[in-house]
Amino acid sequence: MLLFIDGFDHYAAGDIAKKWTSILGSTTKSSNLGRRGGGALKFTSNSDVVSKAFTASETVVVGFAIYFEALGSGAPFISFYYSATGQMSLFVTPSGSIAAYSGIYSFNTKFGESASGVFSEDSWYYVEIKTKFHGSAGTIEVRVNGSATPVLNVSGKNTAPSGNNQSNSVRLIGVSSGLGFQYVDDLYILETGSSPNDDFLGDCRVDTLMPNADGYYGNWQANSSPSLHYQLLDESSPNTSDYIESSTASNKDSWSFDNLTAVTGSIFGAAINLASFKSDAGDRSIKPLCRSGSTDSLGSAFTLSTDQLYAQKIYEVDPNTSSAWAEANVNSAEFGVECE
Repeated sequence: MLLFIDGFDHYAAGDIAKKWTSILGSTTKSSNLGRRGGGALKFTSNSDVVSKAFTASETVVVGFAIYFEALGSGAPFISFYYSATGQMSLFVTPSGSIAAYSGIYSFNTKFGESASGVFSEDSWYYVEIKTKFHGSAGTIEVRVNGSATPVLNVSGKNTAPSGNNQSNSVRLIGVSSGLGFQYVDDLYILETGSSPNDDFLGDCRVDTLMPNADGYYGNWQANSSPSLHYQLLDESSPNTSDYIESSTASNKDSWSFDNLTAVTGSIFGAAINLASFKSDAGDRSIKPLCRSGSTDSLGSAFTLSTDQLYAQKIYEVDPNTSSAWAEANVNSAEFGVECE
């Protein structure tokens, strides 16, 4: 089951912490240096870290595109945690190999290392890591650029030094200081054991589609001109000065979106990201909404804060067909919100 996706195209650098759990150092976001000219996370030093918490899971798969301007002297570029304890980390070495270690430090137990030359400088690679967290039967499999042949595959390891056979967060980390930038794009996180997405997805892209018209529902109110709701929501970096609002439970608002382009393979899911906040005291929540055909599907309630945060709901299948999304059905679907 997909737990989280990010294409880094629909928010500003100052908004990273609205979608990710935490940010450290000078981690920022480029708006035009992603794999296809869009956004990407940008790391400038080995003190730059972003973390994302997710549902605690025994086996986790993370995939993302990564670009190194410099490989550095050997440092972790991704670490898996359970609470505050590092479970396992992958390092990139000066020779371009990938090495797996217990915990988060290179002086901990080394599980294995790939051949050299997996990475070179100034090139994009799509990396996928599947890890089973276990005190003695842990496994790590790393694939690159969609190949079914792993570059690193180890088993029978203690990938759970915390004593808990799960991970509930991942950290992406810069690997060099002052030598060059590092970029990350097109990221997904999933847990195994729950269909339809429960294993490697291959080299993926995460495309951002913006609202382009008001939809079937229009029960919320515009706080300013223009009165068309989608025009208050179509900024690539959302703000808190123009928006729609509601204080009435069960009120819905929905919008149609731009069409997908360059679809050449499977569509693993469609996600809505709602940048939302409450304007007064008291409890208030929202539910993400997908309307496909005449079928409405609501996500779980998301409790609002007075700070703007993102609520993400991933629809792995088309609610109208209960099957994988077809491109035409994504293009015709509406997404929106319900007030709770």
